[in-house]
Order: sequence, then structure tokens, then C-alpha cells
Amino acid sequence: MCQLTGCLELRSRKMSVPKRKQLSKATRLEVLNKYDNHCAYCGCELTYEQLNVDHKIPLYYAEFGYDINYLESMDNYMPSCRSCNKYKTTYTIDTFRKMIEKQPDILNRDSSTYRLAAKFGVVTPTPHKVKFYFEKVEENLK
Repeated sequence: MCQLTGCLELRSRKMSVPKRKQLSKATRLEVLNKYDNHCAYCGCELTYEQLNVDHKIPLYYAEFGYDINYLESMDNYMPSCRSCNKYKTTYTIDTFRKMIEKQPDILNRDSSTYRLAAKFGVVTPTPHKVKFYFEKVEENLK
């Protein structure tokens, strides 16, 4: 069985993901307010219309015995912008973090436009450990 720390082989397996729970407007507003109208990952400001509700622990982990009631609870809901939610997809937090940290290498490998911009100093890769907005907020609350 795969550990929650995140493994990529899950993405290649056919999984039967539980049907997503329809969220009420009140619940969506509660999720939005969780981090003061900011994306839990990148920290950009969100409006209600821009809100994507992400599952911090992906919903399909129910397949591995995770309690569906927890997976569909406020503790597991995260406010997300469209780009973070789309890129995170079914990754765990740790795998999502690793994927973002690899972006400079991936762009350098795959994008001649990026390499040219880097060559002229228009973009400068600054590899570093990624800390998500929600982690910074929770750290400041301690």
C-alpha cells in the first residue's frame, strides 16, 4: 500500500474516486475565509468566484482506507486558486511541493524560450525549498 507522503504511481493507476460532495455556498465561504481569502498554496488573493476548493489529502485516498468523512471535511478543504488546484490535481502536499521545486530544471530542459530569457538575465532561477502560504500562516500562529 502506498504511503500518504505521496507517490507518483497513483496517478498512473485507474482509481475509482469517490463522488465529490456538493458544497453549499456557506461551506465554500467558510473555506474561502480559512486563510483570509488567500490561496492556501501560493497566497494570492481570491474572490468567491475565483475559489477552487481543494482536498489537502486527495479524495481518492479513500481507496487506501482514509475516512471519507475526514476527506470531505472542513479540516481537509483548502482554498485554492485555479492554477494551484489544477497543478496539484491528486498530489499530496509533499509531492506537490517537490513538483514545484523541480520547475526551474523542467523549464530549462523543455523550454527554449526560458533558456533564452535566462541567458539574457530576464529570468533568474532561484531554486529553494517551497513553503506554502498555509504553512507560513500556521507557523505565525504558534
